[in-house]
Amino acid sequence: DLLQVTGDRPAFDRLCVEYAEACETSPPSWREAPVAAAVAAPAGVRQLSLQGVLTAEGAQPVADLARLVEQKVAAQVDCAKLIGCDDEVAGQLATLLTTARRRKLALTLVNVDAVLRRLNYRLQVGTAEHEPAWRLLLELLQRHASQEVFEERAVDYAVTFELSPPSWEVLPQALAVAAEL
Repeated sequence: DLLQVTGDRPAFDRLCVEYAEACETSPPSWREAPVAAAVAAPAGVRQLSLQGVLTAEGAQPVADLARLVEQKVAAQVDCAKLIGCDDEVAGQLATLLTTARRRKLALTLVNVDAVLRRLNYRLQVGTAEHEPAWRLLLELLQRHASQEVFEERAVDYAVTFELSPPSWEVLPQALAVAAEL
């Protein structure tokens, strides 16, 4: 998956040969990724990109985002090349997104569909692991899904951790428009 997202076809092909030999089965096939629609940020809005697998040791973009939230600077964050993150970074991102939403700061995330799919797949109901990733999932759903989808996963969170989940909050109009980008 990492080679697929980063577009390294030669390395992917080499690894497929090794996979086929080691596992004695067909390797995954290369999927041509759809070209992500470039979404231009409005004037005066800072742009950041999250990419790869973010861990506590290599999360400089998250630290940059934290500075922007602290300084109350509007930002657009492109997640097209984000593969995932560890629980520590997931917790940091969840906290930053929640803080920005509560401050009514225009913090827009674009190209989050793949991240949402991976988080939804990874987080299993009843398996009390990855609580920070659950919080990140719920915050992303708050911004990029219907209330019904959010509430279904909020109930899953409550069942899994035996904690009250965050509540759905209607986004202020300016943030709702920004979240639709």
